[in-house]
Amino acid sequence: MSTIHHINKTVRFGTRKTYGGRFYSVYARINYHDGELTISGTEGPLASGNCLGSAGQISAYLVDFENFAPGWDQSKIQTFATVWDKWHLNHLRAACEHQRALGQTWETHPMIECDECGYFLGSEWIKEEIPNSVLKYLDKLPYSDKNPAWV
Repeated sequence: MSTIHHINKTVRFGTRKTYGGRFYSVYARINYHDGELTISGTEGPLASGNCLGSAGQISAYLVDFENFAPGWDQSKIQTFATVWDKWHLNHLRAACEHQRALGQTWETHPMIECDECGYFLGSEWIKEEIPNSVLKYLDKLPYSDKNPAWV
């Protein structure tokens, strides 16, 4: 059972440059509540509600920084991206733990029945508990040193 019950923080990874040479910051919002984790990111959020890059699930784009924010380097960002990709929306798993261990997905095995527990893949959403070590990692990440317009 987790000892961390709530996380609500914004992190800033660093800055990049647009093709025109304008610097912008890249952020992520981490929210963990009632055992459910959501993470979303924004590249260069603007007060207008627009952004200079992508927004949402940007974990694959966390590269090519001109400067890193305090507490971050490329290795730490890649570790964060790995956690993001694995645990984001942990409460919306289509496969049981046995099916996940076998690599069975809706795309590869739609509605297959698990030999161990009888669950039909994709028949309902399953919550996968996040290990306490992952929650501690997220909780200890440095808060953003700048306030974004939005994330």
